[in-house]
Amino acid sequence: MELNAKHWQFLWNLHIPPKLQIFIWRALSKDLPSGIALEEKTGQSFPCIHCGTAESIEHILFYCPMLVQMDSSKYSCTLFCFLLWHIWKARNEAIFKQSMLIPAIVSNWAVQASLEFAYCYKLLNVEEPILAKSSAIHNQWKPPPEGTLKINYDAASSAKGKFGTIGLIVSDYMGRIIARHTALVRHI
Repeated sequence: MELNAKHWQFLWNLHIPPKLQIFIWRALSKDLPSGIALEEKTGQSFPCIHCGTAESIEHILFYCPMLVQMDSSKYSCTLFCFLLWHIWKARNEAIFKQSMLIPAIVSNWAVQASLEFAYCYKLLNVEEPILAKSSAIHNQWKPPPEGTLKINYDAASSAKGKFGTIGLIVSDYMGRIIARHTALVRHI
């Protein structure tokens, strides 16, 4: 199927975070670093980390057995974009951090992220995403000593929307993610 200006306009008008719009655009443009794309550039084989099949973008996002089948009548286009994003992130976790994720957990993260994003839109009554410039200093992450766990956390709030969000990640000494959690706090 050839994509035209109408398709692209639909994508750019979706109420999803800009990083998801760019991710979907790159996927539709076949510009994500899949195994097949890397093989064409390097001559080395990069099969799917989950099933060993040739790894095309279509395979990663639609055909790999890792993908949980979903009933499209129950989900919006927004949730679908979040699901694709989280499948991509899970694939990258498996490759770069040797952290295999359970498909149901990946799906749950996508649903949770989609609901939190939708709630923030509704709460703030905004038409477009709010992009704030961060003044935070980003330090290099260092793993904890062997035999211990490290908890990294962050939080943000909106005085206008009277809500906040928190997130935490628990990692071991090898940098593997043991647990994650995000929460939306209302009525601040």
